[in-house]
Amino acid sequence: MNTKLRLICTILLILSSVLVVQAQTGTSGTCTWEYTAGTKTMTVRPTIAGGTGAMANYGSAANGPWYSAYRTEMEHLVIEDGVTSIGNYAAASCTALKDIVFGDSVKTIEGYAFSDCSGLQDVYFTDGITRIGEGAFFNCQSLRGELRLPLGLTRIELRTFAGENAAKSPNITKVIVPAGVTFIGGYSYSDNPTLGAFGYCDELVEVVLPDGLKELDGNAFNWCTKLEEVNLPADLETIGFYAFARCKLSGALTFPTGLKTIGGGAFANCTDLQDVYFADGITSIGESAFYNCQSLRGELRLPLGLTRVELRTFAGDNAAKSPNITKVIVPAGVTFIGGYQYSDNPTWGAFGYCDELVEVVLPDGLKTIDGNAFNWCTKLEKVNL
Repeated sequence: MNTKLRLICTILLILSSVLVVQAQTGTSGTCTWEYTAGTKTMTVRPTIAGGTGAMANYGSAANGPWYSAYRTEMEHLVIEDGVTSIGNYAAASCTALKDIVFGDSVKTIEGYAFSDCSGLQDVYFTDGITRIGEGAFFNCQSLRGELRLPLGLTRIELRTFAGENAAKSPNITKVIVPAGVTFIGGYSYSDNPTLGAFGYCDELVEVVLPDGLKELDGNAFNWCTKLEEVNLPADLETIGFYAFARCKLSGALTFPTGLKTIGGGAFANCTDLQDVYFADGITSIGESAFYNCQSLRGELRLPLGLTRVELRTFAGDNAAKSPNITKVIVPAGVTFIGGYQYSDNPTWGAFGYCDELVEVVLPDGLKTIDGNAFNWCTKLEKVNL
């Protein structure tokens, strides 16, 4: 009896160990994953040895393959060679995850794949990655240091490295965007940092942009409050709404000759920005583009090509927040200088509260100076009508 009991116990022990091993493996799409509890490492490989495989897409974090069993346990993720794609929400909300190593075969990281991985510190991209989807690293507040994006990338989508707020945004200090990227995403119609590719990255100090970049969409770097240094590439054509709002941007900005559009609020509340050098050919500078830029100083020469100066473009909330511009030269071609007609409110004028402004040079073709355009420019002595 004792011998039989021991035999049964031994068989049950063997079966239970087999079941434990089986419980630590699974499939996703045409890939197989294996979790090693001892090292807290998740490894993903193609299901067919020596072949290729893509992980499945998931509709939410809760549907992801590791959400229930491993999201608060696994610390390391290794994507082996042969895996080509990481699916939507595949590892979202894996809060214990610290680092990810991608194999050379990975081409795509789909939307929100690693969103809300609050403990994620280090990501090692391989240069063959051609797509990183919307929100792929959204709310990954522990990401840190220099972020060098893969050479194969052509776009950076909205919310890719943003946060819901400053507390949930990454601790990235420098971003290097590779040659080949032509678009950095966001949303152009409201002041909303969470929609920018790097919105709320408030530890970000430096961004290196490639020469071929053509469009910086709305909110791309909104609320990157420590961002001091950014180069505006020669091929850049569009800077979207609120793209650099609330950035530090110490010193001077020189706009490239190919630039056509500066969106509304694009540099609003850039409190340390001192000098702007516009290239002729810019046709649109949006409403509030340089609103509350109190360190702007000296002579402001607007670009040939402009036809309107919109309301609030260089105004401030009050005299303390308005620019220290002393002279404005409005080019030939401008027919309208904006403001608001129905109340005494300097904040609505194109140059409202510019209380260091002494001289304004207006062009012959100017037809309309709207309400509050130069309201509270208390030192303005010289203007030609």
